[in-house]
Amino acid sequence: MDHMKRFTAVEVSIFTFVTIIFSFSVYSLFLSKKHENKLSTRKPASIEAQQITQGFISYETQCKSEGESMQTNASKIRVLGPLCGHQPSFILRECTAQNITNRYIATVFTETNQKTFSTDFIPLQDGKNELVLECFYKKRTANNKIILTILKN
Repeated sequence: MDHMKRFTAVEVSIFTFVTIIFSFSVYSLFLSKKHENKLSTRKPASIEAQQITQGFISYETQCKSEGESMQTNASKIRVLGPLCGHQPSFILRECTAQNITNRYIATVFTETNQKTFSTDFIPLQDGKNELVLECFYKKRTANNKIILTILKN
């Protein structure tokens, strides 16, 4: 019989604990006023995403052999454009891209059918950044090289 009383006391304790938690939840949900201000000041996540993407920029190269330059406030840049100097008889071996200033080696994605390329986003340091993009072809000694100078404000 003592065993039954102790088991009942455990049940009552658990029931009381669950009732207290449930009551607090109902109070917080319906009667608490402190959460109203937090909900009214929330912004959609898309606004934050737009602010983040403003730090990224794409630049389309013009294949100028004398070099290209630009200014930006962006923290990263993606370079894209045509495979400069590409001829149908040329067999592309690889294209490379590097920010000489911070020694970042970018991944270059090439589309030989469309004769275009694109890099991943390349981090920029404050001040002058020198990007060197170069394509190498089989059975050719001369390679196509583009130097892009970026001044990050």
